[in-house]
Amino acid sequence: MATTDSWVPAVMAGEFTFEESAALTLIVDCIIPASPRRGLPAASDAPILRGILEGASQRAAELSTALQAFAGLARHDPQHACTAFRQRFPEAARILQMLTAQSYYRDPRVMRALGMEARPPFPRGFDLDPGDWSLLDPVRGRPPF
Repeated sequence: MATTDSWVPAVMAGEFTFEESAALTLIVDCIIPASPRRGLPAASDAPILRGILEGASQRAAELSTALQAFAGLARHDPQHACTAFRQRFPEAARILQMLTAQSYYRDPRVMRALGMEARPPFPRGFDLDPGDWSLLDPVRGRPPF
């Protein structure tokens, strides 16, 4: 789990309270936990969490109420609280899932673990065979979340 040092920018800027930042950290850990076997960090890893907090701070008005409610739920059972959060606050959960995935998959360690160059796709792009729709087969074949 991330240290409180990574929450400082959002807390100091006034977007989130300490409790809201702690709640956000627990939620992103539920979304993407660490994978020690693969050597991958959790979404609460400091550089990744900073990216999530930057995006979340732009939507603080939409997220604050949900994060405050989650902070109360999470005291006893964070995993159960994550499930309850998704059910009670589906829009806030969707926002946090999107921000978490965006920040996580920009991290150079994650990119390298996926066998990709740790760089943005633009301006060089990535080579793909034109019209190769089979690249979407893994996505089409996965179970719904």
